[in-house]
Order: sequence, then C-alpha cells, then structure tokens
Amino acid sequence: MGEYRFFLIIGLFLLFMPIAYSASIVPYLISPNSSINVTQNKFFNFTTGVKCIGGDCGNVTAILDPNAVYNPSLGAPYCETSESPCIAGSELLMSADNATYLNGTPAHEPNSPNTIDGCMDNESIKYKSRQTIENITITDLNGTFFREGDSLEINVGMYCVGNVVGTVISYNNDTQMHNFTYKQFIRCPSGAAFRRLLMNLTLDNIKGNHTIRSSTQFILQGNDTCIVYAYNEQDDLTFYVQGPKGVIPMNSGTPFYTTTQNPVYPENITVVDCLQNMKENQSCNITWSVNATGDINSTWEFFAIAESDDANVASNETEKVEVTIVQETVEEPPVEEPVRFNITLINGWNLISFPLNLTDKLVSAVLSGISYSRIFTYSETWKELAGSNSFNESRAYWINSSASQILTINGTEFNRLNITLTKGWNFIGYPSLNASLLNETLKEVNYSVVYSYNNSVWKSNVKARNESLNALKQFNPGYGYWVKVN
Repeated sequence: MGEYRFFLIIGLFLLFMPIAYSASIVPYLISPNSSINVTQNKFFNFTTGVKCIGGDCGNVTAILDPNAVYNPSLGAPYCETSESPCIAGSELLMSADNATYLNGTPAHEPNSPNTIDGCMDNESIKYKSRQTIENITITDLNGTFFREGDSLEINVGMYCVGNVVGTVISYNNDTQMHNFTYKQFIRCPSGAAFRRLLMNLTLDNIKGNHTIRSSTQFILQGNDTCIVYAYNEQDDLTFYVQGPKGVIPMNSGTPFYTTTQNPVYPENITVVDCLQNMKENQSCNITWSVNATGDINSTWEFFAIAESDDANVASNETEKVEVTIVQETVEEPPVEEPVRFNITLINGWNLISFPLNLTDKLVSAVLSGISYSRIFTYSETWKELAGSNSFNESRAYWINSSASQILTINGTEFNRLNITLTKGWNFIGYPSLNASLLNETLKEVNYSVVYSYNNSVWKSNVKARNESLNALKQFNPGYGYWVKVN
C-alpha cells in the first residue's frame, strides 16, 4: 500500500440556506467499483455518483484530490505533499472544539484542537448561532506545487452571523517554532449564512512545513493570533512547501494527475452542470480522466466523500477501492512456427510460386536441393534469375526442371500479403497455404482472364464466360498465375 492515501472528496457548500435544512447526500462508486490495476503513464477514468435525498441539496463542489488528513503529532490537518490545492474540508474542521447545538446536544469539531500550538476554541460556542470555521482551501496561484515565494489564495468557508465578525488569517513558516504572524482580517458580509472569505498571501522563502490559521473574531477584538475571547474559534491547515509530489493535480504530477477540471466548484459548474442546485432525488455523475504516473506496483486508495456544511445534512462516504499502478504489458508477437511445403516439379517447364514467407530468399538457397537449368520471372519485362538473386513471394516463376522432382521450401505462413496489380498482364504468385475460389479472391479486381499452367496443362478463367465453362476455378498454393487486368 502506498504511503499516501487518495480521496475523491465531494464537498457541499450551502449558501443562504435555512438552518433547519434536512437532507442527505449519498455518494457511490460507479467505475471502478472494485480494486483495479492501471497501466503506468496511461489514462483511466474514475467515475463517482452523488444522489440527493430527503430534501434539496444546493450547489455541490466535486474534488479529485486527497484532502488534508488530521496529523496527531501536529494537532492539525496536514497536506504532506507540495501539490496545490491543500484542502481541509468539513470532515476535519466543522464546528468548534466543544461546541453544542442550542438544545445542548454535542456538535464537537471532528478533531481537537486543530491547531499546531494547542490554541483552544472558546468553550461557550453554540453551533449555528456563533461564528465557526468550516473548511479551508489553500491554492498556489503560480502552479500546481507549493514553492518558496509563491502567491497563495486562502479560501475560508465560515459560518458568519453578520458583518460584525470575520476571520483573522495568520501565517507560520516553521511548525517547530509555532510563531504565527498576523496577516489580515476578512470581514463577513451581512446576514447569517455560510460564506467564503478570500485573501491572497505570499509564501516566505523557506522550504518545509507552513501553516495558515483562520480565527473567528469580532471586528474590534484586535489582531491576536490565538484569540481567547468569547465565541472565538481557530483552525490551522499545515502544508509542505517545495516537497515531494504525491497528490492528484491538474495536467501534471505524480503518482497521478487529471486532465479534467479539478476541483469542480459552483464557479466552474459548466463542467458538470448537474452539480448545481441539486434537488431532492436528483443524481449526478462525475468522471475524471486520470493518468497514473507513479511507481510500478504502488497501490493507492480512492474513495468518495459527500458532505454538507450543514450538520443537519448527513455526510456519507463510498467504499474504498484500491488502484495499483502496473507496468504496460507488451504483447509479444506470436511465434511463427517454421513450415515446410513441397512443390511437385515435372521434367521441363513449371509455373510455380511460393506460398510461404521464405526463410532464405536467395535463389541458390531455395533451389539448392534440385537440379534445374533456367528460371525466369516477369514484371513489365522478362528477367532471368541467377543464384545470387532473391525470390519475391508475390511473383510467379517459370523454372525449367532437369527432372521430375520435389522442391521443398522452408518458411512461415503469411498473415497477409498485398499484391499490386497493374493494367495489362501480371505474373503473380499465390502466397497462401489455403486454396481460395478465384472469383471470390478477385471480386474487387476488374480482370478479364486468368491462366495457370500445371503438369503441362493450361487452364483459364474468363470473367465474361459462364463460370461453369471455366476450368480454372481456384487459386492453389505453389501455383503461379497470369492475370490480365482491364
């Protein structure tokens, strides 16, 4: 199993929806739905479906990437590779450390404290009545990898209770020192709803783990990086800068990359328009074309998570499927078994051809076992062959045998051999071990007459003649033929 795990994350972000909203998003695997092997440096499709049940589901965001995973040693979500984007979804950050609903039931954050320095959330937060961080996405604006000095977009999904609150963005370039630098306060718009709060930030020129902190805050509470006032909450997302590759970016990367739009947000919803404003009982399929560029025999886990920022909308995940990268199988051409074929020669002239792909095409080699005086072929002009010449299996040959004897030839069968016919007379061979009907073999040829000569007997097939009157009805292996083309 590979060191890193890969996920299909289908995150749901509900904007301006009632708090009492109740629905479920059910994700399911379509293809593959069981473990598969994929060929290194070849594309394969990964398709998942989403169904909305129990109510309307709003706009859906589909992402083919491993989200951040909670790292217990850091105490926060962590993207251990340098590929962009780095995403901590609501399955990691939703709500606050010890939050409850208004009725007192627990609404705790999935992991606690979700900060690298142990900075805790306020104890008195009531989920959905106070501001909370729901998800964080960090995107490199200079490429598909986080590198020193690059510009970032910080995208915070936050439950806002109005424009008197917002988020403080702080930055740390060394998780061992745990020293954060205040960067910016982003104010929420008016109205209580889930919002996206954006800012840009430039990375320091330091290789290693960098951390972005998002802290909720009222507008007059200052610029602390660990906010201890009432109703405040903070979450960190740590990512590696200029590190080894390992996630699924777009267009390049290893061990996988996709050429399909990724992520598919509502902003680029035309890619998969069925994800927009999903209604009850509506389904949507998402397919990514993925190239497996990683190491041979490495195995990675893919699965889909469907989630909602609204705690009343049930989150679910598909079964996991293992994808193993294997070496491309190169099919060896079938081994052509050597074949022998006997051609019967009479004393005198014989019209022959070679039905095999000759092992040795030299005249001296092919005819070494017989006695003969002369051998000719024709291609626009007559040519007499010497021992140093080579035979062409598409042609016919006149051979003057010195005795009645057997000519044994060696070679392999042809899978296919095209013979070019020109207007006028063509002196051709029949390069096959299987006889065939002449009129079927030449049905696409505008010929007028075909002749063969065997055992001192001429036979003909005249196309204009009634077929029953033609003595020559088929092509036979070992025979040579004259064909006149109109």
